[in-house]
Amino acid sequence: MNDQPAQAAHAPRRTIEKDQPDPAGSLLLARIAAGDREAFGAFYERHLAHGFNLARHLTRDRAGADEVVQEAMLRVWKYARTFRPEGSVEGWFLRIVAREGANWRQAGLRRARMDASREASPPEELCGDP
Repeated sequence: MNDQPAQAAHAPRRTIEKDQPDPAGSLLLARIAAGDREAFGAFYERHLAHGFNLARHLTRDRAGADEVVQEAMLRVWKYARTFRPEGSVEGWFLRIVAREGANWRQAGLRRARMDASREASPPEELCGDP
């Protein structure tokens, strides 16, 4: 009989403290700021799932969550140089996702108001010239 405990179906996830500095993450962002595409790929792989889960929660829409995460990742590429190493990389990224989620919702509200006003307006052919 084997005395070793059974292996879990999944490897344990590495937890990232959202309020603690992350030296490895800070180095990754410094490399991204320098234009390192491999570092960006590593960042993407490391943070995609958590960012998508937050975006999905905020948008309640899979396609919307995809848009939000795409925009957030573009912001990471563009603004990696603004990250302060004493902060948490995960927290920084999730704040970007949250802002993008809010922007997505606002854009949806604007679209809904515009659609509603179009439906409330009579067709142009009925308006005629005064």
